[in-house]
Amino acid sequence: MHAKPSAGCEVIVSVHCDDLEEIDWSECELEPTRKVEVLAEGILEKRGFWNPSWKARYFVLDSRGRLFYYKSFWHRMANMPAGKIALTRDCSVSNVQQGDKFFIDLHVPANGRLVDRTFHFLASSQKIGQKWINGIQCVKDKVYYGCFPGDDSWW
Repeated sequence: MHAKPSAGCEVIVSVHCDDLEEIDWSECELEPTRKVEVLAEGILEKRGFWNPSWKARYFVLDSRGRLFYYKSFWHRMANMPAGKIALTRDCSVSNVQQGDKFFIDLHVPANGRLVDRTFHFLASSQKIGQKWINGIQCVKDKVYYGCFPGDDSWW
């Protein structure tokens, strides 16, 4: 049973890639039947699209290039996502640090939708924010190259 995370804490259940250059892309193999793995999960604040206020959301990054967000940890346990972001090779992720605040911008091109979309997140620290950026970038690149992580050795 998972314990409920306290407000403002970050839960990262996997290690993230610190340097993309350390990944040996030559050993990647396409294994579409491989089990989907949760690579990272934790709390980030998300700025709303229609209502531009900041709200804490529980995020889950999986090995198939999907970033789910939930209204709370309990919604995560009930598998009731509030939304899903499909990471593709055309997505871009960047950060801005203002004082002690670490903002993450994730730009998702239209890809069949009417408009491009930029998601805005706020991490509780630079360290946590950078881990999310590295994780998103690694998964995005793995999806692009048709490879999915089979173990944590490449993280």
